[in-house]
Amino acid sequence: MKRILISLSLLLLTLCWQPIMAQQRRPIDNEHPLWLVHVDVWNQADPQKIIDLIPDDIKPYVCMNLSLSCAYDKDYNVYKMPRCAVRTWKSWATVCQQNGLWFTCQPASGGHTHIQDDDLVTFEYFFKNYPNFLGWNYAEQFWGFDEPGDKSSSQQTTRWALFAKLVEMSHKYGGFLTISFCGNIWSHPLNPLGEMKREPKLLEACRKYPEAILWLYKYTTSS
Repeated sequence: MKRILISLSLLLLTLCWQPIMAQQRRPIDNEHPLWLVHVDVWNQADPQKIIDLIPDDIKPYVCMNLSLSCAYDKDYNVYKMPRCAVRTWKSWATVCQQNGLWFTCQPASGGHTHIQDDDLVTFEYFFKNYPNFLGWNYAEQFWGFDEPGDKSSSQQTTRWALFAKLVEMSHKYGGFLTISFCGNIWSHPLNPLGEMKREPKLLEACRKYPEAILWLYKYTTSS
């Protein structure tokens, strides 16, 4: 009897200690579609006004993508529109939370970013503090890298290394990383296959946690 109780106790401990699986916060599949609604600073966005336009029966399928299109003033070494990315995200995220909506954060368009690629504390902050946060979104990852004198411009190698870490982080917290690419004949080293070939840790992370990474094709280019 004592052995049975010990075995049952170990079984319960094992079940309670199961690691968080990718997309546990909000799965995406044919039964759980997701509609990303873009909110961008270029449009002087008021997230509440955009949320009010969404019909109530659609809201359970909506995820607000809080985008801070990156503009950096190299002469004054300051970010423009907005000056403080994290403060803006916190404000917008609170609005999403008050309305019971999911959200993602987009820190970068191309190589330009509001969060430096080695600032893992900030990346993890939103997972830890917002249960309705699904993950990070990187758009148009084929331009704007390695620009001298521009603090907002990342190196390609550091960005791919960051992606590997964000895939693992997304798996840990039950979310996902989204990366979009616009195809061009001159940017093969920057397409998803090129990224994974150039950064073995990214390939390894994608193989290990396939549900924690979403690769998207963005149809906003003609070349």
